[in-house]
Amino acid sequence: MKYYLKANEALPKGIDRIVRRLLDKSYKLLTYNEETPDIAVHEVRKYTKKLRALLQLLSPGMPRKAYRQNDHALRDFARQLNGTRDSATLLASLNHVRQHFKPFLDDSAAAPVCEELVRRHETAMRQYQESIDIAGIEDQLQRIATRLGELDQFDFSLDTLLASLETSYNKGRRSLQALRKSAATEKRNEFRKQVKTLWHQLRLMNQWNPELLSPLISELGELCELLGKDNDLAELIDILPATESARENPARIELLDSIAESRRVALLEQALRLGDGLY
Repeated sequence: MKYYLKANEALPKGIDRIVRRLLDKSYKLLTYNEETPDIAVHEVRKYTKKLRALLQLLSPGMPRKAYRQNDHALRDFARQLNGTRDSATLLASLNHVRQHFKPFLDDSAAAPVCEELVRRHETAMRQYQESIDIAGIEDQLQRIATRLGELDQFDFSLDTLLASLETSYNKGRRSLQALRKSAATEKRNEFRKQVKTLWHQLRLMNQWNPELLSPLISELGELCELLGKDNDLAELIDILPATESARENPARIELLDSIAESRRVALLEQALRLGDGLY
């Protein structure tokens, strides 16, 4: 299902349609058990990011307090879903390193860590399934829906959206400049956040001018993927010293840490080249 503002649709109607569909899909994914917990949580977190991007797109036409209350409600909802997705991300990052360096890396070096992360992920999914509060989720989503349902009281226009896109672009450009000065993980994360926000916002508006926007959306999506992999590898590197393998075989962890860091360097170089072209 496509979540975008239609060019021939009244803006309030389009906003209401997208909000309702994303919240309804989130509820179904979390409560109907149609997907494994990690996939369901991953999809719902993506939907929440889309809603936050939509909210930010509308923010110039809203009182600051109303924007912050809605944004914080969505942020807090997403944060409580971290467990299964975080463990799945660590496992995926390790497998990414294993595949990328397969010709040079003895698989036995990564296998014990991989087995440990699999166990952690299985435990996280089991705990999630045992602790999920369906009634609480329904209540929380209903309160968010009620809040977002009041957006039609504000005055939104094309000028509102264009002003927000300009702000998002400028934030991304500034964060890229900051990243050029320091490659610290927090600088990478800030740039990733700004790129993803602009990507979501342009996707929402793509139908208004697809010839102009589609190429930009494609390149921003590629940039999001590079920065996302870099961020996931940073989380893997952080967790490696706390694994059982770190106590049993420190040299193995030192090797995995080194090759993960080298992969981050390569990903950052690609991201900076692409980012320079976009910003």
